[in-house]
Amino acid sequence: MKETLADITTQILHSSGIDQEIEAVRHLSAFYSRFVPGDQSHSQQEKGNEVLLQGGIALSSYDAAICLDEFIRTARFLKGTHLALRELLRRFPGQKLNILYAGCGPYATLILPLLPLFAPAELDVLLLDINTDSLRSVAGILSAAGLEDYQVNMQQADAIRYQSPASRPLHLVVSETMFYALIREPQVSITQNLAPQLQKGGILIPEEINLDLVFTFHGEEPYLKSTDQYPSRLPYGHRLQVDRLFSINKELDFYRANNSPGIFESKFYELPTDFSATPDLCIHTHLRIFGEVILHSAESSITNPYCVVSLYNLQGYTHAALIYDFNDIPQWSYKAKGQKI
Repeated sequence: MKETLADITTQILHSSGIDQEIEAVRHLSAFYSRFVPGDQSHSQQEKGNEVLLQGGIALSSYDAAICLDEFIRTARFLKGTHLALRELLRRFPGQKLNILYAGCGPYATLILPLLPLFAPAELDVLLLDINTDSLRSVAGILSAAGLEDYQVNMQQADAIRYQSPASRPLHLVVSETMFYALIREPQVSITQNLAPQLQKGGILIPEEINLDLVFTFHGEEPYLKSTDQYPSRLPYGHRLQVDRLFSINKELDFYRANNSPGIFESKFYELPTDFSATPDLCIHTHLRIFGEVILHSAESSITNPYCVVSLYNLQGYTHAALIYDFNDIPQWSYKAKGQKI
């Protein structure tokens, strides 16, 4: 099993282009299905055990599991995480890498498939999840896949509040706990807590999350609706790129740039006078997972475009600002000013 997983993961890492990425990750999905065969194997508890946190909603074990089948997303995260681990071995020669995977779900998808490509002496992995069902599932897969030689510990915990002990300085933090435009799920709060705990030279995955303001026609933009229907059309030709609202990485502390804790408020942007071709104020999300490994808008559900408001609802105003509040359940709102004469 260990050798089979190594072969599958190697195929993913060597895949080139979307078609190859999709095909390679299908093999990984089939591998996992040996241990969790089909929808019927998920109990009602696993389908309903999402948790409301102070900072977002942690997905149920079932919903976290089906994220694997967003094939491009899974391929890119595995590629980026693998490159990050190789880079860390270079930066910290002779050291065992301390890895924290926050919100690992029932498959630990972004770390577990990579284990056979490294020596057990190179990695010390801690898997965090709020759901004990998810951790129980990962433990079973590790055993069945013949990965018991690796140092993989599991802890039920809220990653928004988890503190790594001083005796275990973190080399790598992995957390993919987000929805499009960073709404609903706790990615920002988890990053706010864990990124400062990285030691100097450590790496955060994703390395950077960029949110851009765009005037566009939301209904004409590429949009991923299902894993079997990847968008084939080009970006809407009349879109107007306005500005980068903010970026999240281990250095840029955007959430403390404003006076109100847990709130980002943009500047006011001038609204177009003729918006017949661009009737929607939208946010586009792009991820730099690591280095040159990028997840673009509409290549996954977490990077789908998000419409904040129709410009028809802002008729009579000249400017609008966007507000992102992640104190509770992350969400976007707006405010408008300036009366048209």
